[in-house]
Amino acid sequence: MANIDDFNSLKALFLAIKNEDVQNPNMPVNTSIQEAEDTYYWSNIHREKLATAGLDLAIIDSILARTGALQYSQSAWMQEYDNKAEAEKQWKELSPLAFALRDELVHFSRFAYRDNPALIKQVQRIAEGHTNADMIQDLSDLALLGKANPEGLTTVGLDLTKLDTAETYAESLGVLLSEVNGARSTNSKPTKDMRDRAFTYLKQGVDTIRATGQFVFWKDEEKAKHYASAYHRKEPQKQEIEISE
Repeated sequence: MANIDDFNSLKALFLAIKNEDVQNPNMPVNTSIQEAEDTYYWSNIHREKLATAGLDLAIIDSILARTGALQYSQSAWMQEYDNKAEAEKQWKELSPLAFALRDELVHFSRFAYRDNPALIKQVQRIAEGHTNADMIQDLSDLALLGKANPEGLTTVGLDLTKLDTAETYAESLGVLLSEVNGARSTNSKPTKDMRDRAFTYLKQGVDTIRATGQFVFWKDEEKAKHYASAYHRKEPQKQEIEISE
């Protein structure tokens, strides 16, 4: 079964998890998937013994579907995350240029239209705001104003192609800013929430199997170690580094 099929088959169960029970991954997702598959391998070998301690064997049988669903959810989240990271990068590169152009057009417009009360009033209104959204709207307004009244700008030496550039910036940066704002509120995004739910559902199953395995094999250290996280046996500092990647 493809990962997307695993995801679709379990989606209703993910959504049924209470919000307060949803967990962020406590280890790299690829590591949690590998450990879950290892747990599946050993618990499937020991399934009859685990059943004697009351383990519902359907949990073992569901592990691979849970890992497939998490893998799909993680891929979807990372694709969205990467797109937002790229938007952040582009914004950092382009916004200083756009702000500089906005300031230049305001400067030239103030001087070009200084003797025209109606036009200078428009320039003063445009120059009032200084937020990102203001800058984008200002570029659009300045391009429109300049193209409607090019003579004064030409007289003071403005390259009128900058009005076209302002118009282009206004259009492209508006979309980019929306993506950036989305990137800055990722915790509220459905894709990440669903990834966390898929992780939580997998962890619930794995934890149940491990608890049973630790109980059953409490006198068999070799077998009991198969029912504990190898990742969490590492030094805390190394764990911290890996999670942050």
